[in-house]
Order: sequence, then C-alpha cells, then structure tokens
Amino acid sequence: MLFVPAVFRKLNPLTVESKWKVLSVTLKNFSSSSGFSPEEIERFRKVFRTMPSYEESITSQDLPQFYRSINYIKSMETYLKHAEYTDKIFGGRITTTQLMTYLANEHDSRLLMHEYLKTFDRNNDGYISKDEFEMGIGDIKVHDPRFKHVSYEDFLKQADTNKDGRVSVSECRDWVNKNLVLP
Repeated sequence: MLFVPAVFRKLNPLTVESKWKVLSVTLKNFSSSSGFSPEEIERFRKVFRTMPSYEESITSQDLPQFYRSINYIKSMETYLKHAEYTDKIFGGRITTTQLMTYLANEHDSRLLMHEYLKTFDRNNDGYISKDEFEMGIGDIKVHDPRFKHVSYEDFLKQADTNKDGRVSVSECRDWVNKNLVLP
C-alpha cells in the first residue's frame, strides 16, 4: 500500500500527498462515526462502483443488488421503501456517502429520524407538512416495525410550541428528541 503513494508523490508531490491525507482522514473519521471499519467502507465503495448505473452515484433500481452484494438482507418491502425514498429525496440517485450514512443509522430509529429530518422539508420552506411527516414516519416504521404510531394531528399539537399552526424543522427536531419512543 505504501508503494502507491510513493509513486504518485514523485509525479505530483503536493497534490497527491494532500489528497492521500484527506482520503485517509475522511475514511478514519467516517469509520469512527459510522461504526464501520475502514475495510468495510472500502468494500462498500468497491461494490458500489460495480453497479450497472454507477456514475459517482447509483440509481434506486440498483439498491437491491447493492444490498444483496454486501449481505444486507431485508424484505422486498424494505428495498422498495429505500428506492422510493431515494427517488423522492435524492432524485433517483444516491451517493456512497449518503448510503453509508443511512446504513450507519439504520439500526437506531432516533438516529435514523435525525437523518430523515435533514430531508423532511422537501420544499425547503422551513416547515414540516403532513405529507413530509408521514413519509418520514412511514420510512421509520419500515425500518423498525416496533415504532409507536403517531398521527400528524398529534404531532402538530405536541410539536408546534409557538402555536402558529405549523411545525418548523427545529420544532420537529425538538419533538423527535423529546418524544420518539419505541414500545
């Protein structure tokens, strides 16, 4: 492994050295924050690059094949929900970083909800609509069927702390931190 950076350093020492450091620091930081080892992350990336639609990202249609290739075996319903989420939120394509972030948080409904919160506000108006809320909650329930059902009306009553009739992204985040409980 040391051979590769040494050869590249001779070709363009500053660029290659800094890119190599950035890559290794990025892998180490992502690894420690995601729970994946650097080897697992590299394996995910290698498999990701073999997908038929690969162009720095893959299409939602490749997700089931990717998941099976990394031994992430779930129900077809889960695969379809991931594809639907990728289509709606990411425009049908997902990067390795987005996918690995999702997989790192998938086991914990609270962490997963925080990931979804980043994309809940699809129209970027600063508020969580009924459709946006229900899509996020539906995704959570697919990943963790033990999740306690919450209606949008109950959510609105509890989360709308300033009583303006809407739930802002920050109010939603506060509500999630306070109320997301599993039975």
